Amino acid sequence: MAHHLRQTATGAYINETAWVTTLSELVAGPTPCTTVVRNPSQKQYRSYLNQALRRATPTLRPIQEALYLTGHQVTGFPDCLMTTTLTAPIFGQGLILWRIVLTAWIEEQADMTFVQLAEMSQRALSVVNGQTTAVRFDGQPAFRREQRKLLTILTQAGILSSTVQGWQVHGHLKWARDYTDWLENDEKNGR
Repeated sequence: MAHHLRQTATGAYINETAWVTTLSELVAGPTPCTTVVRNPSQKQYRSYLNQALRRATPTLRPIQEALYLTGHQVTGFPDCLMTTTLTAPIFGQGLILWRIVLTAWIEEQADMTFVQLAEMSQRALSVVNGQTTAVRFDGQPAFRREQRKLLTILTQAGILSSTVQGWQVHGHLKWARDYTDWLENDEKNGR
């Protein structure tokens, strides 16, 4: 029997148990996650964040403070940052919040070297209480994979392009002012 710990994009931890019958199956490592996870809808997740803000939830405060300095609010994040991806258990309060913080910081730059981006990524991970290492565990490969996914999203959105030295920033994604603003626009778009 092998155990696997995963994390939902909203920060919840889940585990699964896989039964292996041979040593070679065990050595081969974890099989793709087959656990069915019911992720909240974008509306439910934003509502949860809005309630957490209203309650002044201490764990959300550093995230909101980081975003406030960029002129954003956590519940107004761009739609393209929402995901239902399961990850290694490294993102603390969740992959989505890490994406939100890092994207807000990236948008503040004109261009970034690969080293600057790596440092911002690690700082954003700290803000969401994430960590890539533990006893006998290295989450760096999973972390780099999620970095590449986010950079792909931002490149496809037209706000980033790669350069020889790193990345050039071309603009900003569409952020809502807050949950109410997002909700009004969401209802206008018939979602």
